[in-house]
Amino acid sequence: MLSGVPPFYAETEAERVKKVMIADLEMKGPIWFDVSDEAKDLIKHLMAPDIIDRYHHANALKHAWFEKASVDTEINLEALHLFNAKEKLK
Repeated sequence: MLSGVPPFYAETEAERVKKVMIADLEMKGPIWFDVSDEAKDLIKHLMAPDIIDRYHHANALKHAWFEKASVDTEINLEALHLFNAKEKLK
């Protein structure tokens, strides 16, 4: 969802399933350049194979990516509101 491709590259479906089971993530290459380090870190924590290391929903919601996304959303909503106001004046 973040890059348009799954973080598990493999030649065959069987290899891909194996990588999913051990959380062998590959978030490299040009397609991942625009994905923030915070987002990549969150994915790694959500996909951790060891349940002790894996984020619970409460941990995930406290992650820096959500905090940054919240600020970005507020800015974008404010910009949209200003755009709407300008359009109404025309």
